[in-house]
Amino acid sequence: LGYDKGFLNLPFAETSVQMEPTDEPNVKMSQSIIENNENEKMFLDFFQTHWLIALMCFFLFPLGVLAAQVCYVCAILKGNEAKVRQLHFITTRLRGFEAFFESGPQFTLQIFRVAYTKKWTEIQVVSMCFSLLTLGSTAIFCDMLFSQLKDIKTKLVHLAGVFPLYLSSAVFKLGSITFTIVYLRYYALIPCVLSFVLKFAAAYRLNFCLMDSIEMAFCNMAVLFVGPFKPKGRSKEERRFKFMIYSTVISLVVFDITLIVLAVLFNSGIASQGLWEDVFLNPADSEVICLHFLNFTIAVLLLMSVVNFCLYISAKDTKITKTGPQILREVSDIIARIDQLDNAEITSEEVFKETSCLVALLNRECILGFNGEEVISQIETLTCLLNHKKCTNKENLSHCILKVSNNLNALIDEKKDVDLSTDNVLHKISGLTRLLPESKNKENHKITDLKFLNEIKRIRTMLTRPEVEIRVDLILQEIKELILLLKIPDKVFHYHDGVGAKIMDAMKSLRKMLESTKLKITTSMVLYEIRGITSLLNRSDLQTPSKQDQQKIFISIRNLRKRITKDNINSNIDKETDHTQKIMEEINGLLSLLPDQSYVIDEDSKNLKLL
Repeated sequence: LGYDKGFLNLPFAETSVQMEPTDEPNVKMSQSIIENNENEKMFLDFFQTHWLIALMCFFLFPLGVLAAQVCYVCAILKGNEAKVRQLHFITTRLRGFEAFFESGPQFTLQIFRVAYTKKWTEIQVVSMCFSLLTLGSTAIFCDMLFSQLKDIKTKLVHLAGVFPLYLSSAVFKLGSITFTIVYLRYYALIPCVLSFVLKFAAAYRLNFCLMDSIEMAFCNMAVLFVGPFKPKGRSKEERRFKFMIYSTVISLVVFDITLIVLAVLFNSGIASQGLWEDVFLNPADSEVICLHFLNFTIAVLLLMSVVNFCLYISAKDTKITKTGPQILREVSDIIARIDQLDNAEITSEEVFKETSCLVALLNRECILGFNGEEVISQIETLTCLLNHKKCTNKENLSHCILKVSNNLNALIDEKKDVDLSTDNVLHKISGLTRLLPESKNKENHKITDLKFLNEIKRIRTMLTRPEVEIRVDLILQEIKELILLLKIPDKVFHYHDGVGAKIMDAMKSLRKMLESTKLKITTSMVLYEIRGITSLLNRSDLQTPSKQDQQKIFISIRNLRKRITKDNINSNIDKETDHTQKIMEEINGLLSLLPDQSYVIDEDSKNLKLL
């Protein structure tokens, strides 16, 4: 265990736990470790769920392979996808083990036995042929499995293209190893071990894991093979094919040198010293045909090594052994070649047609998923072309742009996109609302105010957030502008029940705001609005106030009376400012509401009293 910059290092390769204060610890594991552990997990799950078959594969390999195949077929029939995936992986690996760990050594052992016993049977010949066939077919099977070809025609064409490659590889490698073991015996360990070590080093340097590198190096002793193995990190396909070329070159150099050394020994005096007198084809035999046959065999193997190398280079350049990602990466090479032409004569329609074909690849089954940010990045790149001077017919694009933007906006999930920026959304709203003044409506198409008010409502609810700063004057200005909409001349308004109540409710809300001493108002402003409101009582359609309503009138009269001062009443400058007569009129008006002779004037206080 160790602690480094906020991370707790665990005793597992490239694994750490974040120690920063978060709700839950964040365990981070690199992608390369996940890929490495996938194969191990497959084997461990197989050993736990099918331990008997696993033991049979160790001690009774043929029966174990047969049992695994039966389980694989049963899983397919039951439709258990997890089991099918697991057993497909196991049976593929077992087929490779059978070919390279059994057929290759068996072929070499049979040749060695025939060479020293000078006897062979039909069963031995058939066994050697089947061993060679198993090696080649397994290598081709794994190649086609990795290429993931679909239809039979494509598979047959691919098979016809790679069959000479793997056949020449098996003949050269098995023939060279067998020839070396037969005539060098224990000294054959030198070229074999050297070839194995170099291939293991090549695989390990290409980021294949340790166990895969060992298995790949051993398999490539008999035939050109990469199988289901995948390196760590990126450029997996490129590194797989790099290993294939490294394996071909290593076998060519090591065993070609060994064969040349054997040819020199066969044709020198060393062969006459009895080193190979027990071998069926003794180069020191009195019959010259043996030496000629050995020289011819060595020449065929040397030629086969060159043919195998040339076939691989040819297959690589003719895309026979290339995978989809490698073929797709050639698009950039094609564009570079087009740039080198003096006059490419390519139209925009042809370019967009090929672009559509590439985009259609994303819908194929081979694409397991793609990042939404990558799609948006490509959309942004394409939209930049609309501002290019070569872009024509820009006047009629508004409808298409709005339609596409609607589709993009629909992709935004307000419940999941927790990092959605309010500033960005408001910026986009601003960019669209600037288009409204110049926009045109369709003929005979009515737009209801509900569409506008719904958007205003959404924006209004955003103002309730604590982080939003509100200026009262701006809010009130917008309220005024909205109210002025109801006074547009020659505008037909639809009045529904309850409109008056909503107006009074709005006035009540505004009135309550004026109770705050933070707002500066004048008496004249208040009295002007009171006068305007009380004038509404003169409407003929209003019912007579109830006793409770009259109580409100008395409270209002009292409040107004308190604002009248004697200084203003006693002014005699003109009739407009002399309020004595007006007060008397209001007193007489109020007295008229009282029953007859229900009051008297107190001579001491000069106040009215009820009888």
